[in-house]
Amino acid sequence: MRSKIVKHKKSSFRFLKKKNISYLKNIEEVNLLIQKIIFATLALPVVLMILKNTTDFYRAINPQFLKELFLLSFLMAVGSIILSGIDRENCRRFLVYYQICACALYVSFLGSSGEIRIYITYALIPCLSCMYYSSKTILITSIFGYISMIISIFSRAKYELWQSSFTGEMISQSQWLVVAIISFSIEYFIAFYAAIQIARKLKKNYDVLLKEQEVVDVLMHELKIKSEKLFEVNDELIQNQYHLFEIQEKLIQFVGAVLGGHDEITRKHILKTQVYIGMIANDLRGHGLYQDELSDEKIRFFEMGSMLHDVGKIHVPEIILQKNGELSEDENEIMKTHAEVGKKLLSFLPEIENGRFNEVAIDMAYYHHEWWNGNGYPKGLAGTEIPFSARIMAASDSLDGFIRQSKYEYPFSVEDAVSKFEKLSGQQFEPCIAESVIRCKNQILEINRPLM
Repeated sequence: MRSKIVKHKKSSFRFLKKKNISYLKNIEEVNLLIQKIIFATLALPVVLMILKNTTDFYRAINPQFLKELFLLSFLMAVGSIILSGIDRENCRRFLVYYQICACALYVSFLGSSGEIRIYITYALIPCLSCMYYSSKTILITSIFGYISMIISIFSRAKYELWQSSFTGEMISQSQWLVVAIISFSIEYFIAFYAAIQIARKLKKNYDVLLKEQEVVDVLMHELKIKSEKLFEVNDELIQNQYHLFEIQEKLIQFVGAVLGGHDEITRKHILKTQVYIGMIANDLRGHGLYQDELSDEKIRFFEMGSMLHDVGKIHVPEIILQKNGELSEDENEIMKTHAEVGKKLLSFLPEIENGRFNEVAIDMAYYHHEWWNGNGYPKGLAGTEIPFSARIMAASDSLDGFIRQSKYEYPFSVEDAVSKFEKLSGQQFEPCIAESVIRCKNQILEINRPLM
């Protein structure tokens, strides 16, 4: 009896020690990721200065503001390097708060300018802090980020002059300030609440995974003597991997929800393209096309990746995204950068399913504006040079673009949208994919029936 108690205590001690080491390792990995983000901020003032000197859109940016922005980035980077160089546990934990609060300060300073519009980027702070699996960290950094955001809004109010969408009259700075604080606070609280819930879920599952991994380690040791335990261990490992993929999928869904949380049009676009891409993929597979590319796993990757295809629009100024009317040539060029930005942002995504999902998501974000005849962007690829996932994404994105109400043109009926695919087959769209959309006309009608 006594030996069993001693054995149990030793096992508990090993688990707690391993758990502590795992959390410290996660802290170090996330600290390194955020440090890279801080280093990346050094390039933003340089890019804005180049844009200021080469385009009319950014010409109004104050050079002094760019100098101060670069100085802030430099000081953030220096502080991060100094703290990360001190090999003490307390310093590693302090680095967590320093780097996230530095990012909050940077975003708020960026938003205080009247020339650069910051909106959903304020939610970056809760999103970053949830990766530490700590509700306390999220609470402290989010409070700091919220205070910084409010100060930024007050500073920005003197630049704002808005027209009411209800009365058509210009609203005062004080009225704008009240509306901005309320709306931004609601969005920030939603991001904060979502981050808290995800962190708790992640921590709970992470603890379960560590505990289960401890059991697996013991079983693997016994396998040297008892080979009949092999199938049991394999089943547990498969179950663990399934749980991990579920967690990763929920993270992708959270990012998509944050992207779509700013306005209803974006939210519906994300949901509709996810439905359309699954519809087209299953139709192609049902007609015996691209069997190697349309496994159950690949179709699931396509549906998940579609939620991130426009992630690069985070860096497109809100004044362009929300503009009523057609974009100017310069504005259109800025809008086109979202493909390149999306590719860069998704390169920071941790590997999911050994990187197979990451490759699909990056291809969809980067190439979904390429045309079958080579007239698209950003690379001007043609035909099968365009990744298959991006060719389906392009059709899904355009299909929703044709049907939904945009800010500067009336939506097409489903019949007219299908006719567009007939006309653009072999030009914008791969012929077999265009034919798939045409075949799915009744499904498209059913999907959009509640909105008609």
